[in-house]
Amino acid sequence: GGAGGGADAEGGADGKSTPGGGAAGADSPDGATSQLHAVRRERLAEMLDALLMVRESEEFSGLHRVFDEAPALFAELLDELERGDVDERLCLLCLRGAEIVARDPVSRGHVIELPDLVSRVLALLESVRPLPGKALVLHVIKHLAESADVQMAIGRQQGFKKIVLLLVLRDPDLTREVLATLKLFLDIHRADRAMLAE
Repeated sequence: GGAGGGADAEGGADGKSTPGGGAAGADSPDGATSQLHAVRRERLAEMLDALLMVRESEEFSGLHRVFDEAPALFAELLDELERGDVDERLCLLCLRGAEIVARDPVSRGHVIELPDLVSRVLALLESVRPLPGKALVLHVIKHLAESADVQMAIGRQQGFKKIVLLLVLRDPDLTREVLATLKLFLDIHRADRAMLAE
């Protein structure tokens, strides 16, 4: 199952599991795994709340000064989204948090060092089910692509093809985000060629 696809999951936007809700404890008859996931999601929700509060009071360029856990939070958000039993509201909240972190230049500098970052983020284009979530993944990609290394990795891993494939969903809002993302990469390519020609 994809991230954000659990329409029957009962966890709320705060990520807290409820008895019998979601698939978190399906593999744990004694409930230990379910309890661990609940505690983990509660901590994640607290970090997200703190991040969103910072976002309301600080410019993105100052995020790293008041929220030094941002890179670690990004890694946790990826882990959570890859679990596959995340309800839609938590999925979108996680992606908003990831976008905020990716927009901060200093935090982004640490995030791009995460192992397999590009392949994991590109995989979210398919696994995240809500269309607004796919648009948020594109936002994250655009911010990460401020790094030349990320740009090259996206090209090597057929990222452009994966982005273009979103057009088959025929959603007007998502289509606009796809075209904006592709235009960004085209502009970067043109700028690079212009610099080489000088």
